[in-house]
Amino acid sequence: MKSVKSFEEFIKQSIVKKQSPDKSRAEFLIRESEKTLRGLNKRVNVMGKMKIT
Repeated sequence: MKSVKSFEEFIKQSIVKKQSPDKSRAEFLIRESEKTLRGLNKRVNVMGKMKIT
């Protein structure tokens, strides 16, 4: 089994590159995740109230 490479190894091999944090993108992803979680919770609640025969 291969061992997991460190982030620095990926940088050295030019597979990835460092960049500055994108705060607006991070905030957008948080909002979208929260919205998705609320929708999922609503569906789970509806399914919990259904009778399974």
